[in-house]
Amino acid sequence: MEISEGFSEFISAFGAGLLLTEGLGARLKLELYSALLNRGSSEPDDFDAFLAPSVLAGLKRSKVNLNVEDLLLKGSEYLSALKNTDISYLTLGTHEYPHLLAEIPDPPLLLFYRGLMPSRCNDCVAVVGTRAPNPAGEGMAWKLGAALADAGASVVSGMARGVDSLAHHGCLERGGTTVAVLGTGVDVIYPAENISLSKKIIENGTIVSEFLPGTTARPSHFPRRNRIISGLSYAVVIVQASIRSGSLITGRLGLEQGREILAFPGDVCVEQYQGNNHVIRNGEARLVRSPADVIEDVNMIFSLQKTGRHLDTGDSCGNNRVIPADGSNPSSKADHLTGLIRDGDTIDVLVRRSNLNVSEVLTVLSELEMIGRIKRRGDGAIFISGLGRFE
Repeated sequence: MEISEGFSEFISAFGAGLLLTEGLGARLKLELYSALLNRGSSEPDDFDAFLAPSVLAGLKRSKVNLNVEDLLLKGSEYLSALKNTDISYLTLGTHEYPHLLAEIPDPPLLLFYRGLMPSRCNDCVAVVGTRAPNPAGEGMAWKLGAALADAGASVVSGMARGVDSLAHHGCLERGGTTVAVLGTGVDVIYPAENISLSKKIIENGTIVSEFLPGTTARPSHFPRRNRIISGLSYAVVIVQASIRSGSLITGRLGLEQGREILAFPGDVCVEQYQGNNHVIRNGEARLVRSPADVIEDVNMIFSLQKTGRHLDTGDSCGNNRVIPADGSNPSSKADHLTGLIRDGDTIDVLVRRSNLNVSEVLTVLSELEMIGRIKRRGDGAIFISGLGRFE
């Protein structure tokens, strides 16, 4: 729905007023906001008349006396005061609001930010993981951030210690764009040790939050911010995560939002890989072994999302090759390999049988998996889709 500038200011003030109102749950605030947004009118008269019975019941239970005119005034004054700061905001329902985030079940009413407008950060990929990675995890987080920057993607993470910060640094050091999603207000940097990093991110990307400026860190905020990390992104990559890591929450939320989840496998005796191995084994995440694997997968995801086609990693000269999403006109290597696949095959078996190298086999398998011809189990074995034998 295209909304006018006047209505945009009105609905922004209404959203800010709701955020400033205590006693209303996040779900009820979204329902109230959506009701007014869908109405498309800046006339606050008879507000109750167009609210669903369930919303009216929620208001009654909250015991909050909602005066729309007072709420609009409070919200308008609050947003006007932000004009004297470096803090900006985007409003749900306006064309500037990130379109992927707007599609999740519970998008923020307002998205506050410092730096680039979030919707200008292209091809976002979330990189998440433990706050205490081992040396292998540290190296992978940095390398992945750098590789995504080299590929032209924006890295989204939470600016926490460990994997998050390393992914941000890797991206920035390659001249990339990165998005930090905070569990505080955008003017409250947590942990404080990342103040220097936050300044670099503001210069070369953006810091965003759904929480009002000035909001300090609380344990309940971080699970909520995780849905924004995944919501802004086409894919979520889990670098290292223990079985109780909050990164698995981000992965689960990403699945619910329809995002692709990728994870690096690791030693079963290493705590930092227990979460990764768990989601791979359960089929909740695709197994990736290197930044190149991630780039290959996300290239396909980007293209599928935007054009209904996907990309492979290119020929030997680095030229990308477009493959139709319906699987028509496959490459000659795909033709060759599809005739050789048997249920339960592994990568090593296919390399020997096809005389292709590992990279070529992985590329073709990714193409076939994206079009639904095959599936890969958590242990890496392949089985043929129920669609029939590549028909």
